[in-house]
Amino acid sequence: MKKVLIGLGILALGALAVVTVTSSISEKDAVATALANRVAKETLENETDKYGFICTGLFRGSCKDLLTRAQKNPELAKALLKAKEARVSIFPEWWPWFDAGSVNERGWIEINTLASDEKIIKFLTE
Repeated sequence: MKKVLIGLGILALGALAVVTVTSSISEKDAVATALANRVAKETLENETDKYGFICTGLFRGSCKDLLTRAQKNPELAKALLKAKEARVSIFPEWWPWFDAGSVNERGWIEINTLASDEKIIKFLTE
């Protein structure tokens, strides 16, 4: 019986050592991942700021989409920059219940990235 208890104790200490090593590795990975995510977030925010729109965590995919579209379509970039010059905040989002965008009561524009470039341009310029 004594040998069984000693064996179980050694097994428990071994398991604890494995958990401790694994825990410290995942903690280092967590910090590295958090830092990499922050750099990616700040890079995206700097790029989108050039076109005058603001990224939020909920709609990061919409931000990336609108950024890519603005980089490829000079007319879309021009419409976004015109709003930026007027000091209007633009938030790229995707909502199926409005067409190209909406203006909310806080004075900013929500762009529906599900809409075509042409519809967004028309919405921002008319």
